[in-house]
Amino acid sequence: MELNLNKLTKQYGSKLAVDRVTLTLQPGLTALLGANGSGKTTLLRMIVDIIKPTSGEIFYDGKNIMKLKEQYLCDIGYMPQHLGMYPNFKVEEFLYYMATLKGLKKSYAKIQIDKLLHKVNLEEKRHHKIKTLSGGMYQRLGIAVCLLNDPKIVILDEPTAGLDPKERMNFKNLISSISQDKIVILSTHIVSDISEIADRIMIMKDGSIISYDRPEVLLKEMEGKVYALTVPNDNVVNYEKYTIVNRKVGREETYLHLLSDEKIEGATLLTPDLNDLYLYHFKDGEEF
Repeated sequence: MELNLNKLTKQYGSKLAVDRVTLTLQPGLTALLGANGSGKTTLLRMIVDIIKPTSGEIFYDGKNIMKLKEQYLCDIGYMPQHLGMYPNFKVEEFLYYMATLKGLKKSYAKIQIDKLLHKVNLEEKRHHKIKTLSGGMYQRLGIAVCLLNDPKIVILDEPTAGLDPKERMNFKNLISSISQDKIVILSTHIVSDISEIADRIMIMKDGSIISYDRPEVLLKEMEGKVYALTVPNDNVVNYEKYTIVNRKVGREETYLHLLSDEKIEGATLLTPDLNDLYLYHFKDGEEF
């Protein structure tokens, strides 16, 4: 199973939102990292055929999705950044409603709904109204809706936005469990969401994919660029030309965690992590 993007482009007037993206996606979890406004949502909405590309094509197992049409959409599960769910519907009622919109038979929908309520840990909430759910429960219901049709391609746009650390951890574990035999694309700018679970990472900047590979390969490229040192407080200003990942100010000295393409004299090299990787590519002032 493969999803191929070939020179996928979307332009709004003079604004180039997505610029000739070409890549191949296979089963597993692919993290799409990028600052706000980098083009992530536009790219995902083209993949799920909500918006049409200005140019370029998408191929699913070698066939253009424009020719597959409904056959392709039946294999898609999409969880948008802003979920629209009717607050006065009960959880189970809403799932049946969405199953009907997806064209699922009632007998199949019942099996899927029972299975998914267990999977997302909402069995005890099946008869509760959606408006009574916590933020984490609401997001888990969203993923249940996304998975109703047992899709082969799962697209998740900022699925952990607004969740507390515990709920983010639970959601991360859930996503990891479904990515073994599906093409899963998870868009985020929260690096901790995908640490340890991403099979591949795409980094998107100004509408282009600037890096795409396995995490260990991308981190290997960061070796020799991550430093730590402790300096007198009044000397910190001399290091502000570098990207400061972290600083811990003491009474007389400040600990600095820095990114630099140049060797920093007196500093100790650190092992890069995904946060370093992200900040290295977005060190020019983009909004995180």
